[in-house]
Amino acid sequence: VVPTLMTLLGLPTPLNSVGKLIPDLISHTYENQPIDMLRAYELNSLQIHRLLKTSPTICRGGTLAQYHSDHTCEGASEAAQQAIQTLLTAQQAHQNYINNPKASNAASELDSALDSYRSFLQATSPLFAQALSEYDDYLLLSAIVGFAVTSVFATLAFATPLKSHPPFLLIAIAAVAHFVFDSFLLITIGSTLS
Repeated sequence: VVPTLMTLLGLPTPLNSVGKLIPDLISHTYENQPIDMLRAYELNSLQIHRLLKTSPTICRGGTLAQYHSDHTCEGASEAAQQAIQTLLTAQQAHQNYINNPKASNAASELDSALDSYRSFLQATSPLFAQALSEYDDYLLLSAIVGFAVTSVFATLAFATPLKSHPPFLLIAIAAVAHFVFDSFLLITIGSTLS
């Protein structure tokens, strides 16, 4: 939805948007402007492509220099590789149409480019859904345990009169501080290892 709204308003799509254009709205809006329609799909596809190649869960172990040189990404799934090939096909058909929009095969190049861009966008949606649902079990477990420990100590500290049990307050504060520090540390380490 966001890329469609931004395209219709003539604004850039937000940097990390993984949305795709709504074909019916774009087709209706650019019905008599095929070059603008192709450009809208190209921009949306390039946005998704940039996110695809920089996603550590989709493009594992690949470097951007390697990716740019041979259009492959070390560790990428077969679906990601096929999506990339579909994008390359779309870009080639797009370029063919732009170079000669009056050619006898221009309509087929236009249709091929649009179909390939749409196929690319359709193929990448499940890749991002899967990547966004992969969680680090260790981080989740440590957060749950840390929250539980903090909750127990906070309940003990604040359920009793503070004057009679000041060590509980110190333990609760230490538990909260430890939890925050541990969570920050684990997230930082976890994001660098991914």
